[in-house]
Amino acid sequence: MMNISGNTTIKQLLAMVKKCKTDDDADTFRFEFRDILMGMTGNALDVFNEASYIEKYTKKGAPYISFELVRVFSDAYVYAITPTIQDGELTIICRLDHMKDGLGIYSKDYEPVEGWDDEVPYYPDNKLKTVIARAVNIMLAAHTKLIEDVGVPTQIARKTAEDSWGGPIYAEQ
Repeated sequence: MMNISGNTTIKQLLAMVKKCKTDDDADTFRFEFRDILMGMTGNALDVFNEASYIEKYTKKGAPYISFELVRVFSDAYVYAITPTIQDGELTIICRLDHMKDGLGIYSKDYEPVEGWDDEVPYYPDNKLKTVIARAVNIMLAAHTKLIEDVGVPTQIARKTAEDSWGGPIYAEQ
């Protein structure tokens, strides 16, 4: 057990992942990291495309950890928060995908929507809960924009986006 929490700083998180020496260690880290993030988002997201292993051909066998936390907005649009740790660095990308065949998460024909991908900024001393709050707010802003694009006023669009999650959800600041 890695003891990851919302109060873990990014610097501490990256120090923890460096302790992973086997694929099983990387899996354990990924499960704990994923579960913490799921809890901070009110368990309102689904998990897809998980991977964790020790990279054999890079930086002394550094761990690779990645998964997608996905929110299905409709059969046409799916939003993903994708944290990835590779070569000792963390990136968190928020991305909107257009499902061209209208099959939602089961689509085999999709593409990222141009201009709707953001890397979540952070500093090493930021707490994980602060960084995830930024990701959730980016996702809620995108959802709000999708609703606005069909002619709904901003305040109503924001409330509608929040209500679709069962009410306002924000990771702790």
